[in-house]
Amino acid sequence: MPIISTYIFWSGNLFDGFFQPSNEKKSSLSGLSPGLHFISNFQVFAARPDSEKTIDLGPIVNAQVAPQIVPILGGDISLTSSIQAQITPWMKVGYFWQKPNAHSTMTLFVRIHFNLHVNTPWYMSDADADVSLYVLPGLKNGKVTAKVDGAWVKVHGGWPDGQAIADKLGKIAIKAIPEAQSAINSALAPLAAASFSSLYPLPGNGTQSAQFTIQDATADTALAVVP
Repeated sequence: MPIISTYIFWSGNLFDGFFQPSNEKKSSLSGLSPGLHFISNFQVFAARPDSEKTIDLGPIVNAQVAPQIVPILGGDISLTSSIQAQITPWMKVGYFWQKPNAHSTMTLFVRIHFNLHVNTPWYMSDADADVSLYVLPGLKNGKVTAKVDGAWVKVHGGWPDGQAIADKLGKIAIKAIPEAQSAINSALAPLAAASFSSLYPLPGNGTQSAQFTIQDATADTALAVVP
């Protein structure tokens, strides 16, 4: 049966932090288009046909991207988090203000992100960084596409030359793009032979179960498709 999934984000921000998915079976979707529908700045619901298929991206990108990133970091930089996947509207993408009209305001990206720690020479403070790779999922002639659109780095610390660290990490982020793209392509390989009419991201692992769970929208995202 079709399902209406409701997501209320406890942080008060869409697709951020912990939430409890609520799934309710329906006899029909009453004309609702498949996918996410926005209620407020901290709540959305998803109309999910019974033909929907989902792929949980979080565990896949963590398993496949981390082993590829660590060798390109260098001895003074270490990975300090798992590789995580989060839904992010275009207006919250790191480089949004560089080209705000490139996408519609609420176009939804999948943010592949991880944290790094940088050991610096004695005359500088150590730095921590958040590296984000933004993936734009979509359909082209019914086929699933998911292209890494760009990267962004936030650096904390590194005084007195945090910009030099940011520049260095920016190069690492660019090197990581092919690895992330390969992981995404592998994750979507089971869908390659089929054609679909709808595609949309879902926070968390995309569960359809009515069982009580608490999930983290910052860490995990599922991609859903409908034939």
